[in-house]
Amino acid sequence: MQIVPGDMTWNEFFGGDGGVVGVDADQIAHPGASLRYTSSQFFGGFSRSTWDASNPFLTSVRVGLNITSGPCLGSLFVCDPNIQFYQPFTINAIDPSRMLIGTASIYESVNGGDSLTNLGFLGAFVGSFSGWGQPMAYGSRFGGLPIPGVFYVGAGSTIYHRVSGPITKLGSYPGGAVVTIAMNPNNYQQVYVCDLNNRVWGSSDEGVTWVNLTANLPALTGLVTTIAVFSPDDTVANTTLFAGGFGIFALSNPSTASGTWAPVADGAGVLIPPALALDLHFDPANGLVVGTLGRGAWLLPADAFATPSIAAASSALPSASSPASIAAAKNMPLAEPSVPPSAAPDVPPSVAP
Repeated sequence: MQIVPGDMTWNEFFGGDGGVVGVDADQIAHPGASLRYTSSQFFGGFSRSTWDASNPFLTSVRVGLNITSGPCLGSLFVCDPNIQFYQPFTINAIDPSRMLIGTASIYESVNGGDSLTNLGFLGAFVGSFSGWGQPMAYGSRFGGLPIPGVFYVGAGSTIYHRVSGPITKLGSYPGGAVVTIAMNPNNYQQVYVCDLNNRVWGSSDEGVTWVNLTANLPALTGLVTTIAVFSPDDTVANTTLFAGGFGIFALSNPSTASGTWAPVADGAGVLIPPALALDLHFDPANGLVVGTLGRGAWLLPADAFATPSIAAASSALPSASSPASIAAAKNMPLAEPSVPPSAAPDVPPSVAP
């Protein structure tokens, strides 16, 4: 964790091979504090820590992960043999007390993961075994109203979808194994996917029809690891789709196959140090946050999106925005992960019912 804002030093908070993280920053439910979810491999030590606004650590508790509805009741670790090494979960975009967990089943929680409802066995692992990406999108809006229960979940090359009723399969999805799914935060019918074949797909009608949005992206990056959506309203015309890989790239009005991706860059032609961008998150209050492999976290401030231009100065979360901060990060030695991310295995592990 970065203990002091603007500091180049980050302290180890939790050991292991790392996993998906989540942040609940709801200032109505817990004013002046944020809740942060962390775990190691196979969901080990899955915990909820509390931090105050100036970033000091306050408390930490283990998340309950107790299945209260489904064919097996009790601990997730006892009931489910399909917990993954890099275990996907996601915090709800509308109500951050809600959570989805995807093994080869979908679990839903309305109390931060303490109690779980088993929504059903999928027959395939959630995600793509790529070692990165977020194959679940949970919570959005429609017609100006919050729809916290809506989700899209990718399990292999199948996408499952729910608004408020039963879960359905999106039978017309033409892509490969789902790496990341992202929704327009103001219109759940607009959904975007990047797949294990480094292609990007988009739908503006809730997954009934799809458009291949890959266009010129392969000429810009040989690997597409994740995507994120910025939209000030519910229209696709005002939407910007971001893709992460060996750089960050943006596509405006992602509705046709004839669009053109452009690198997100500042005046010097760079936004982040040369690194693999593994995670993107857009927050309207702060901007686009980029998590890289070995080169830290970076922020493109929200006010950069007030104009049509994609070009803007970045700010390194470890330090202020300046060419010196990027140069310093470029010269830092890369830390080799204990288990390097790799492509999905040719034969994925079998799923236990």
